[in-house]
Amino acid sequence: ATTMPVIELEPECMQMTACMPRTNGFELRLLNASDRARQARVRLQPRPKTVVRISLGGEPQEPPDSSNDGVTLSLRPWEIATLRVSR
Repeated sequence: ATTMPVIELEPECMQMTACMPRTNGFELRLLNASDRARQARVRLQPRPKTVVRISLGGEPQEPPDSSNDGVTLSLRPWEIATLRVSR
């Protein structure tokens, strides 16, 4: 049996603005639709091999904090972040 893919975002001000397939995974673009800095929690199932935060130009940045079922990253008010997820 296989698990259904899941992408969950917390808190509710986090919005997924794009999910773009790539050769070995996908890129996920997030928006903090809030006027306050927030900690975004992204739960991904099945668990990815790697998750890297990238710039809008595709350059790797600092890796987000990760746990068994997802990643956490800090976003400024109205900030957009892109995650490269590899399977």
